[in-house]
Amino acid sequence: MPHLVFADGAPHPVFGRGDADRLPYTHWMLVGRDPERRAIGSLMSGARVGDSRVLVLSGEPGIGKTTLLAEAETLVEDMRVLRAQGVESEQFIPFAGLLQLLRPVLPLLDSIPGPQAAALSSALLIEGRPETTPSRFAVGAATLSLLARAAEDAPLAVLIDDAHLLDQPSAEAVAFAARRLISDPVAIVVTVRPAEPGAVLWSALPALSLAGLDLEAARELLEGVVGAVAEEKLARLHRATAGNPLGLLELGDRLDDVDAVPSESPLAVSEQISR
Repeated sequence: MPHLVFADGAPHPVFGRGDADRLPYTHWMLVGRDPERRAIGSLMSGARVGDSRVLVLSGEPGIGKTTLLAEAETLVEDMRVLRAQGVESEQFIPFAGLLQLLRPVLPLLDSIPGPQAAALSSALLIEGRPETTPSRFAVGAATLSLLARAAEDAPLAVLIDDAHLLDQPSAEAVAFAARRLISDPVAIVVTVRPAEPGAVLWSALPALSLAGLDLEAARELLEGVVGAVAEEKLARLHRATAGNPLGLLELGDRLDDVDAVPSESPLAVSEQISR
């Protein structure tokens, strides 16, 4: 991100100095995202009528991936939702992410082919310690079958945040299934940071790369959350953050600090900008 520096230990600001009756913060984080919202709406609508859809939301920290994933959840209507969250501390625990995702539909295991059910049960340690390690193919096939079986009862929305932090066996199983869903009422939406090693596995799936906001969207965002910003300051904030929404909000809430920094110097934001 040009001209943006992360400062260790900087406190995260409290956004929203405006009136108490302003619209919710999540509303403002969707400013300028109408094309992305339409794509997600189309994906959900297609899945509900049996057209399997997959979308990887890709972008840097603070760009709004998690907000768009939350937007996807508001569009599920009668769909059943399966969720998972990539967690750095579990990144090297095999199948931790897959267990988190599939736990609600595990009672359907007996409805998929026996060898696949056995492989998935073994991977997730459902029936004691396995004698052998199941193959990645068998676990991926079981994941595909279980998702398809669950979708027979109701359309399915699979939502995974920070998928680049999933353990590799889990990510492989979900990506395997995502590539092979065709005519099942299943929508899969995941978020990734493209610069992270774990994002490579998702790169073969349909993706939507999130860019920074344009100047007018940046103006609307700042006016809605922190109040009016002078043109010169707005232009500088936009240049410094490349339109990153969370970067704009953090710096916009510290305009006095911005004024104190020479125009040719980089502006610092906290490392707590994470999504």
